[in-house]
Amino acid sequence: MSNRTKLQLEDAFKELLLEKTFHKITIKDLTDKCHISRMAFYYHFQDLYDLTEWILIEDARKALNEKKDYAHWKEGLSNIFEAVYINKSFILNVYHDISRDKIEKI
Repeated sequence: MSNRTKLQLEDAFKELLLEKTFHKITIKDLTDKCHISRMAFYYHFQDLYDLTEWILIEDARKALNEKKDYAHWKEGLSNIFEAVYINKSFILNVYHDISRDKIEKI
């Protein structure tokens, strides 16, 4: 159940980033879009930066999957590029709207 909520929040966040900049998105926007309570959001994430970090790590993990070893590194790298392309608008919005210090931490 909790992973489903995280995935719902990820999808809603990515959709909202197509409409608004990072700084204009609120927790209320996300929870309304997912039909969950604010407490459900805070059960999983501290804030939008925490959600963003989780999304980036999760997308990288999915892209690499089992392709982290020497025998499959080319396929893993190709998967990373494909994931970046698929999530281009998300990555660009995050890059433009979050300070460099926060991006480097993520």
